[in-house]
Amino acid sequence: MLKIFLIIAILFGTIPAYAANISDLENQLDELKQKDKELQEKSNQYKILVSEKEQEVDSFQSEVNYLSSKIQSAESDIARTNNNIYLTDLEIERIEIAIGSAINNIEEKKDYTSEVLKSIYKTDKITFLETMLTGNFEGFWASQQYLQSFQSKLNDSIDQLGILYKDLNRKKKNKNNELTELAELKNKQRIQENILNDQKDYKKNLLYKSESERKEFQTMLNNTQKQRTALINDILRIEDEVKRLKTFKLYVEAGKIPPPGVKIFIWPTDNIITTQGFGETSFARSGKGGYSFHNGIDIGSGIGDNVYAAAEGEIVGRNNNECKNNIGYNLGDFSCEGGWGNWIAIKHPNELVTLYTHLTSVLSSIKVGDRVEAKNVIGRVGSSGNVTGPHLHFSVYKEFFLVPKGYPGYNYSGTLNPLYYL
Repeated sequence: MLKIFLIIAILFGTIPAYAANISDLENQLDELKQKDKELQEKSNQYKILVSEKEQEVDSFQSEVNYLSSKIQSAESDIARTNNNIYLTDLEIERIEIAIGSAINNIEEKKDYTSEVLKSIYKTDKITFLETMLTGNFEGFWASQQYLQSFQSKLNDSIDQLGILYKDLNRKKKNKNNELTELAELKNKQRIQENILNDQKDYKKNLLYKSESERKEFQTMLNNTQKQRTALINDILRIEDEVKRLKTFKLYVEAGKIPPPGVKIFIWPTDNIITTQGFGETSFARSGKGGYSFHNGIDIGSGIGDNVYAAAEGEIVGRNNNECKNNIGYNLGDFSCEGGWGNWIAIKHPNELVTLYTHLTSVLSSIKVGDRVEAKNVIGRVGSSGNVTGPHLHFSVYKEFFLVPKGYPGYNYSGTLNPLYYL
């Protein structure tokens, strides 16, 4: 249920705590609806900004993913180059081993040839003497031909080893050149990889910035939407209150009812004699008073005795002392203020409302909207309205309203037993 007293916290300000009439509430509604329009415009702007940042994030993410794939490809190229360098190193090592083997073979062949030539030289001397002595020239020439053929083959073998040596050195040189080219290629690939990593880092920074801005705008959007939701709820509450005020001149309802036995009020008179209790009293059941349920208690007092505020609070209603004391104490006199006579109502911090009726008068210095403290004098005991004699009628309302004519509604179901709280 709604309260007439609303403190509505919104982004741009606050609504006054007390709305005196429908006109005030309608003015507040106009202000709130204008604020809602402004919040709606802000919300739409934030939605556009969030959408733009989402597109930026998607774009930068795509670029980062593309650069990541390029870096991965570059790393694969470098890995292949490293493998080729490794294989080339192995090939150079193999060639160097082959060159060393060829050199050893050449040296061995040369040494062997030298030994053979020395042996042939010695043999030639002996064979020539033997030939001269024996006259066997045919055998001598055959031996000479064999030795020449053997020497020729040795020389050919050494020449072939020399050719192999030169070929191996040429291959080694080519492989070294290839190794140099591979090293240069690897260096270029590293440079390209570094460039790609720099580009990726740059795009990642842009991505991070855009994502941060997107989150910031999203937070602003969420906060604006929350503010707007709260504002719309306030608008709906005030609109509902306006509807109530078109039915009731004033409407107040307590949100939480104190448990019975909590002493939150003082006695509103010096006299604490109760002449009629709360509810379906015997007098109420008799029908003599024009009601079947007594929505408060009657406290016996003399005309002119002080009436006190039962607790601190705000004056939410009173009449202007138009009612005269009923000298004849005629029951059923509802002609003035619906039978209440002169009256005053106070809304307390717990949102309960206390009503004081049948007064001789309400203090003229007290106005609606004024605040009073407990024990402040607010009026004088009287016998105005529907009474059988001087007394104070004291009611405690959990749901209080003024009917369109301006006096309190009886609202039996909206009242509480005052004795629970005195």
